[in-house]
Amino acid sequence: MHLQFILVILLLFGHTQGKGKLYEVFSWKQLDFQFPNNTIRNSLLHSKKYIPENNNMLGLEVWKDKLFITVPRWYTGVASTLNYVSLHNTNKSPQLSPYPDYESNDIHNGNFDNRIISATRIFVDSCDRLWVVDSGRENIFISPKYITTNKIFVFNLNSNKLIRKITIGQNLISESGMIFELVVDVANTDCSKSFAYLADTTGYGLLVYSWEENILTKVSNSYMYFEPQSSVFNNIQFNDGIMGLALSPVRPDGFRSLYFHSLASYNEYNVSTEVLRNPILSGDFTRFRLMGSRGEKGQSTTQRLDEKTGVLFYTQVMKNGIGCWNSKMYPNEYSTATNGMVVVDRTRITFPSALTLDSNRDVWVLSNNLLSFGARTMNPKDFNYRIYNASVESLIKDTMCDVVTEPAASAPQIWSK
Repeated sequence: MHLQFILVILLLFGHTQGKGKLYEVFSWKQLDFQFPNNTIRNSLLHSKKYIPENNNMLGLEVWKDKLFITVPRWYTGVASTLNYVSLHNTNKSPQLSPYPDYESNDIHNGNFDNRIISATRIFVDSCDRLWVVDSGRENIFISPKYITTNKIFVFNLNSNKLIRKITIGQNLISESGMIFELVVDVANTDCSKSFAYLADTTGYGLLVYSWEENILTKVSNSYMYFEPQSSVFNNIQFNDGIMGLALSPVRPDGFRSLYFHSLASYNEYNVSTEVLRNPILSGDFTRFRLMGSRGEKGQSTTQRLDEKTGVLFYTQVMKNGIGCWNSKMYPNEYSTATNGMVVVDRTRITFPSALTLDSNRDVWVLSNNLLSFGARTMNPKDFNYRIYNASVESLIKDTMCDVVTEPAASAPQIWSK
């Protein structure tokens, strides 16, 4: 089971700044944190409650000048699980600042009511809210310890205050379940009518949360399971189900399409959010649509859609790059003929854990060397964690997803060190 969690993501990117390439914003050999004072830091180091080599990044989101980063408690010794870095920081390997504060991330005082135990995925919505998925468990790579039930924390980013805590009951997610992705749909710009969609990757289901009703429901069908023919990654089998989620622009009927796929799958699916919000309709699997296939070795983790261009960006685990599909150019065809690569890097392959789009339409990527981390073979002298960004236009330029480029003339960019 632990290898299943370790895979969580594979991909990615290059280092050079320039047209059509990702720019390296930050990089770290090991993660360090801003503790309240050196006395606390030294005490935690001495007691093994902070073990630098046991800290690994997983998720990221961007809001204004803040870059949010999650550090799940895969092992013991994680100092803070929800953090941020100022984008104005000139240090290329900055300390991580606990968010909203150190106390909220401190699990050593026995009071867990409003403590964030192990943040996995995060999402910033258009209402300036930060949604945080908390697995409630520690040390899952060795001997999982269940500290609390799964929760969702929602923060007001303007005030840095917790505005809602949502408990996910065991009737919706099992002990072996794990949320590895979420997206938030703000309906008609009305923040009070938002919906969140959360992928339970190992429980093979999709959770739907209504902000207005404060209710969670679960949807599950065979489209959310792993596909055996796609489950082998470099001679290791992973049975991870639904993971990549992305929302289309609002359609004429007032709803969106939710694009989704399993990690162990080459296929992409979609469903109307109208169906997901209706418990009766969501139980009808015929309302879910198989869009098509990315082809052999087309396994993907996270994905995001840029509404202006209609381009869906997604990681390509086995092809060492970022793929794309232009939903405006090919609205009725999702296939190897309409999916392309915007970036390929065959020499600097790490393991990406997150891909997101910010409000300025910049693509952000976090690579974290997760397989080496899980196998305990990570070299602390190497730069193991990197965060990159690039504009949408620079990534799609001269590829088949470029709105001004003829599809037949497209080709992926090959990156070298």
